Amino acid sequence: MFNKAHNFNIEQINIEVSGHLEGALRDLHRKVAGSALLNSNERPGTARCHPRTHVAVQQDIFRFVNRDHDIPDRWPKQILWLIGPAGSGKTAIMNTIAEELKSQGNLAAAFFFSSSSGIPGRAITNRFVSTLAYQLIQHKGLPGVKKRILFSIAKNPAILEMTLKEQMEVLILQPLRKCHRVPRDALSKQMILVDGLDECGRPSSESYGSGGADREAILGILLGALKVPAFPFRLVIASRPDPVIQYTLTVPPELSSVEILLDHKYNPDADIRLFLVSRFEQIRQKYPHLPSSWPGEAIIEILVRNASQQMIYAATIIHFVVSPSNHPRAQLDIILNRRHVANPPNPNPFGPFGCTILKNSQFLSRPNPCHQVAQGLP
Repeated sequence: MFNKAHNFNIEQINIEVSGHLEGALRDLHRKVAGSALLNSNERPGTARCHPRTHVAVQQDIFRFVNRDHDIPDRWPKQILWLIGPAGSGKTAIMNTIAEELKSQGNLAAAFFFSSSSGIPGRAITNRFVSTLAYQLIQHKGLPGVKKRILFSIAKNPAILEMTLKEQMEVLILQPLRKCHRVPRDALSKQMILVDGLDECGRPSSESYGSGGADREAILGILLGALKVPAFPFRLVIASRPDPVIQYTLTVPPELSSVEILLDHKYNPDADIRLFLVSRFEQIRQKYPHLPSSWPGEAIIEILVRNASQQMIYAATIIHFVVSPSNHPRAQLDIILNRRHVANPPNPNPFGPFGCTILKNSQFLSRPNPCHQVAQGLP
């Protein structure tokens, strides 16, 4: 090929190509939504499932991942949709699943939408594909995909400013099509996780339900990718009940989703009770002068009942109780006393003392927490 070339320096060419790709990598990194990554320090205090909680739902999700053949009519589908109300523990479940998939080598990419990310709704939506691509270039099971993605950016840096559909085609689908050495079945357990899809395109100041066009766009490119033979991944999506998501997932019947609803079937009261008992035990260990019976089974049952199957209620209670501003017993007394306030002006999942808890807690770092509790926290 180069037999007639003069003064040809292959080492210099390699250096130039390498430098070209390093520049493309920097360009891609600038378009990554850092707050959406697993273990991002921009989402401090991101929860995992408390030990021995949410066990059944995790088992069901991994039956989907592993294509459990005991139920062939339901699980071979390519999308799992985890549905649950605000505060039901979806993000904790998704974080736990992502960590386990990562340890198994089966996490292709993850994206965690959050209204507390600090990035405007549309801006984080525009970084969706580039954030997935950034994770795929680190994927050990896709030899050659890194260079192909970076070459695409080096060839056309403006691709990072184009539509999500165009980015998906150029940054992900085209490079995957060229990776002929990896059969689709070899990566059938590789998952892309998308948490909080109902948050997509919705700034924290806007009401729940806005940003439907962005959610439809995200799902559109993902569903389109699933139809491409070279795209070897399956999807696990988590959100609150959402008509846009539900409609979009049911339009292509060949890609319809498996749905897991976080309802009473998964016995959330038992998980909440276990969480509270464990955390109060930790508090007693830190404050040994507290009696071993504190706070008592009756109080635990009151808190479980008041939680109304919302794990975030229990977590917020604990964060309030361990606040350094007061003694744990006094903090718990505040909660129990305020339970008797009649006709609260802003009913919410945390009970009539929700604003007091959130004002004094660092558990949820969001603006105007009382206003958000009144509307139902995402």
